[in-house]
Amino acid sequence: MERTRRHLGLIASLAAAAAALLAVPQPAHAALDPWSCVEGRVCVYSGPDGTGSVCAWPYDDPDWQSGDRCSWSVTTKVRSVYNHGGSGRPVAFYPGANYTGQRVVCTAAGARGNFSQNGGTGVHLRSHRWSC
Repeated sequence: MERTRRHLGLIASLAAAAAALLAVPQPAHAALDPWSCVEGRVCVYSGPDGTGSVCAWPYDDPDWQSGDRCSWSVTTKVRSVYNHGGSGRPVAFYPGANYTGQRVVCTAAGARGNFSQNGGTGVHLRSHRWSC
C-alpha cells in the first residue's frame, strides 16, 4: 500500500512538472526593461531611452533587411542605441545596406543614448559594423 502511494505521488509530481514544461507562454504586453541588451551585443530600439522594440547583434550586419533581420526598422526609425559589446570596440551605423551612405553615428563601447537627429524622432538605419 505504501509503495503504491509513493508511486502515485511520483506520477503526480512528474505530471505536474510535465504540465509546467508544456505550458504555452502568453504574449508579453509590457515592454522590456529600458536598456535591456545582452552583454556582447549592440542593441537598437524603436523608442527613446532603450524602450520599444529591440534588435540586437554580436557581429557586423551589412543589411538589416536580409539574413538576421530587424524587421521593424524597415518602417520605423531607430530612436536609441546601446553598445553593450564586450570587445571595447565602437559601432558605426549607416543608413544604407553594405555600410553605404554617410555614417550616422559612431557609438563607443559601453555608450547608450538617443538619436538627436530629426528633432529626436530617430533615424532610418540599415547596417552597422564594429569599427568606426
